[in-house]
Amino acid sequence: MDNQKQVLVTGASSILMQQTCAKLLQKGFEFTGISRSAKNINPNIYKQWITADINDIDSIDFSKYEIIIHAAACTHAFTYKEYATTNVDATKALVIKAQSQDVKQLIFISSRTAVKGGGWYAETKLTAENIVLNHYPNALIIRPAEIYGGTKQEGIDSFIEQVKTKGFIVYPSDVKDKMYPICLDDATTMIADSISDNKKGIVYVNGPEGFTLREFLETISSSLNKHPKLIPLNTFSIKIICFVQQFLKLPIGVYPDQMKRLSVKKEHSIPPAFARKITELIR
Repeated sequence: MDNQKQVLVTGASSILMQQTCAKLLQKGFEFTGISRSAKNINPNIYKQWITADINDIDSIDFSKYEIIIHAAACTHAFTYKEYATTNVDATKALVIKAQSQDVKQLIFISSRTAVKGGGWYAETKLTAENIVLNHYPNALIIRPAEIYGGTKQEGIDSFIEQVKTKGFIVYPSDVKDKMYPICLDDATTMIADSISDNKKGIVYVNGPEGFTLREFLETISSSLNKHPKLIPLNTFSIKIICFVQQFLKLPIGVYPDQMKRLSVKKEHSIPPAFARKITELIR
């Protein structure tokens, strides 16, 4: 296809970005991927590949790209500095360089948790959003909710896997804010549509139903006809664990800002009609 839009994608090795870009290939876009690793990359998606750390972009020429999709991020860390180095400092450097080299459009993959009071990750993503909008007022900010169907190792995918395989599940209780999970296929369709439609401003990518974590576990258990014992862990206990994690940094899947990220009040939107309920997909 002639006159394809040249797009640079950071965080390009993620399954979210690979599937999003795959859906845009027939809509006039051509992609160059950049990430620290080329592991598990589909070579049919990216015309070119740059192996690099997003914190070191000095050697990368942005001038040949019309659009940058900035998806690289630090999502789990034990200190604020770790989050800020990637999510704030690297984003600022990228945006300033993009503007200086006449990149026309910036698309930022943020998070539904990007709100005040949501912990280190949330706060750094919100700061990054503001940096992007200060330099690119017409930028597209994508705020995905909890996405399932990508990996069994983390997030709500790990809870789904526990329902399938475990006799009991420990979960944080007293979290009133609801999650709005969306499957990977629907999420990437929504993101690709927003990009191809040249949308501006903040776009939420979430599913049609809201659940507390307990409601989510009960729904998945019922749908799969599984009966694990659900063991609540109160907020105080989790806060203690999160506090201790700042110092011990144990590989237990819990991070110091985890509780704030879960419990802070977050926004969502009405999804398109094609967004499927989780019980339609997990049976």
